[in-house]
Amino acid sequence: MKINKNIFLGGIFFFIINSFAILKYLSLSSNVADLGFFDNNAFNYANEYHRVFFGHFEPLLILYAKLYTIFPISYFPSLLIVVQSITICLSVFFVYSIFGKLPGLAMALYYPLWANALFDFHIDHLTIPLLVAFFAGCEKRNFNFAFFSAASLVLVKEPFALQVIGCGFYFILLSRDIQQREYRNKLICLASLLIIWGSGWFYFVTEWLLPYFGNDGPGSLDSPAFSWLGNNIFDIIWTIITKPHIIILNILEEPGKIKYIIVLFGLLAFIPIISPGALIIASPILAISLLSNFENYYSYANHYTAGLIVPIIIAFRDGLSKLTKIIKIKKKYHSLIRTLLIIYLLIGHWTLSPSPISRLFWSDKVSSYNWRTYIPTQRDEIITSSILKFIPSDISITVSTQNTLNIGYLAHRRIYMLFPMGVLVPHKFLDWSNRDLSGLFNYIKTGYKSPALLQDIYSDYVIIDLKRPWFIEDKGCDWIYRVCQSNEMALQFQNLVSETSKKYILIYEYDGFFIWRSKTHSKNS
Repeated sequence: MKINKNIFLGGIFFFIINSFAILKYLSLSSNVADLGFFDNNAFNYANEYHRVFFGHFEPLLILYAKLYTIFPISYFPSLLIVVQSITICLSVFFVYSIFGKLPGLAMALYYPLWANALFDFHIDHLTIPLLVAFFAGCEKRNFNFAFFSAASLVLVKEPFALQVIGCGFYFILLSRDIQQREYRNKLICLASLLIIWGSGWFYFVTEWLLPYFGNDGPGSLDSPAFSWLGNNIFDIIWTIITKPHIIILNILEEPGKIKYIIVLFGLLAFIPIISPGALIIASPILAISLLSNFENYYSYANHYTAGLIVPIIIAFRDGLSKLTKIIKIKKKYHSLIRTLLIIYLLIGHWTLSPSPISRLFWSDKVSSYNWRTYIPTQRDEIITSSILKFIPSDISITVSTQNTLNIGYLAHRRIYMLFPMGVLVPHKFLDWSNRDLSGLFNYIKTGYKSPALLQDIYSDYVIIDLKRPWFIEDKGCDWIYRVCQSNEMALQFQNLVSETSKKYILIYEYDGFFIWRSKTHSKNS
């Protein structure tokens, strides 16, 4: 029986993406932030619907939470990973089938895609299939399908409501190239609806919903990441419009932001910039990353690139077409140019990606990229069994664990914390008992909300592994060749571990792995 080459290669691609992501979890190399936190929130959703407001408004958490009623709870983290892998791989397949082999190959090799597929679970990945569906609808002139695909982006997270606005402007851009009057009018109408829908959703969630159901801390736009631009969304927009020089200087003075831009576009030979129409949809996420003063936002290795992948790949496809027309290459040279471009894409993939054909996969330099990360060891098995033995399964038992020590057994309890949360000082956990829909309506009407009820939570157990990358909450140390490269952070982490050892009782130790129990927590409780 003859096997289709494309199906065979697609199968290998899916096998690598899916198996590597699961093996990473099984070898205790996944992170609490965000696989562990999403697992924890989905686990608790049945009794605490407010979990959809943890940091962001994520309505689709409800669908994932329903999976708990179908599958055994122990399989849930792996199930999350499988769902993510399937959606990402199918997205690549449809780009390959609809938009061409070279855009499909470029997407399959694109570093941000691999970062989103292998580095834990993030609900942001759902923007990838939704945006593929949007562009496919535009390509096939099925604008109703494109409209509903774009409108659904708000259900992922509220920042993607800004991309809905971008989809509206993309419709307007498309309307200029369509000859039929009825199509043009329809596109303008649908564009207007998307712009209104995206703007309204974003404003409602950021100005009312999250502030009301939050813990009285700064909102997403009021946080230090963006507060340098203004105190609210209108101040931020005004600063961007009236003081663009400040924005440009902020970007140019931060090497990390320059590197972020170079990676996103340089891996595709900057071809997307030649025909930037599709980048209208990427621009809101680019703006959020480049305007932020928090490194996580503009790190090319983070999941914040999920909403950028598809628009940049479509711009790459459009840029190739435009480039061919501009330079008018003779047909006999097309194959050569195509081959050189594929070699370029492969070199970029080899340079940065965590796949088996990359340099970092076979190097000990970055442990999270190294092949050993995907192979559960005897040490991992001993650590897992010790966690199961010494930490009770009671969901009321609280645990504070190093970010790089995530396991579903720990996540499946009411409160799951990142070290050193709840260890030396109490973690402020929000009690939603005075937050309900009637209170929300009153808040919208009057601006008043009852003060947040915060519980002081101390951890019953603390887990640390000195042989895994060191983290202080979700801020990681530059872990190169299995050593922390930041002396300041290393000292801070070691001091926290030392203080923990004084405050808590050591109940288990093995090869740099420690479990401590609170002195106030009964051994038999």
